[in-house]
Amino acid sequence: MRYVRTTELRSDMILAIPLIDSGNRILLAAGKKLSDHTIKRLHVMGVAGVYIEDELSKDITITATISPELQQRVIQQLRKKNIDHVVDSAKSIVTEIMQNADCLNNLMLVKDFDDYTYQHSMNVGILSSVVGVAVGMREEDIVNLTTAALLHDIGKIESPLEVLNKKGKLTEKEMDFMKLHPTSGYKILRQSESILSVVRVAVYEHHENEDGTGYPRGIDGSKIHRFAKIIHITDVYDAMISKRPYKAPIHPEDAMAFIMGNSGIMFDPFYADIFLRCVPVYPKGTTVHLSNGEKALVTHNYPEHALRPDIRLFDGKDVSLMNDIEYRNVVIEKTPV
Repeated sequence: MRYVRTTELRSDMILAIPLIDSGNRILLAAGKKLSDHTIKRLHVMGVAGVYIEDELSKDITITATISPELQQRVIQQLRKKNIDHVVDSAKSIVTEIMQNADCLNNLMLVKDFDDYTYQHSMNVGILSSVVGVAVGMREEDIVNLTTAALLHDIGKIESPLEVLNKKGKLTEKEMDFMKLHPTSGYKILRQSESILSVVRVAVYEHHENEDGTGYPRGIDGSKIHRFAKIIHITDVYDAMISKRPYKAPIHPEDAMAFIMGNSGIMFDPFYADIFLRCVPVYPKGTTVHLSNGEKALVTHNYPEHALRPDIRLFDGKDVSLMNDIEYRNVVIEKTPV
């Protein structure tokens, strides 16, 4: 199985993972052979890419970070603002991630074509849970962290859509209004008996910076809750690699560089380092372009060497960018996202 951008799809390719919209409707079933008409529809809908099955990638197994059923359940609960049930979903996310031993190498975030707000919250929840596991937190703490991450933007329900989706730069007044969402989220969550105080605090502080230049209170790293520090990183990362009405997505490598460059300024250095180690720049099954002109599929990642994964060339040869002498000076070049 491998991921193919919509711009590179061909009519003889076979879909490996069903395409499901945010209403839990199957738009394309697994096993379906793509047609020119179907590919045009994917372009129109704004689908970035899909997973396909072929001979080159038949032994590459990719398991979703969390099951499609759970993904859709979480999105529906977030859309309905069903706060109490989100806590149960957080427990399910943590359970599935802790049971998926190859989670980091497979990490698949939802990058579909609708409902960015809720997909973003779910991705932040998944990423935060992964970091919590990597840090070695107790399961109870990971569940609370994940709950806060899923609900981190709950305060935006009071923000007008024309501001949330504005294509141009926000005015100073609009920006000041947007900066109220952590406080609004805190107040909303106070109304739910199922939400612990530590979750509310994490939502309230997830835009605070390590050097004290964040909002809403401008506190420094010594006062920011550790859950908020993690959510700050995962929130920024997913927002940067996502397409929005007002910006194009940036390459994960550039997002990683931004987090690294702002370690100690915006982000806590300890959690930034953990994040950079456990989130692959090039997930398994993605196509990469090499500096020698070749194309390849990523077959395995190494947390300590994120930019040197194992790959399979399009002629079927398996290569280790870490160990093969003839590829010692070959690097992966950034491609459009």
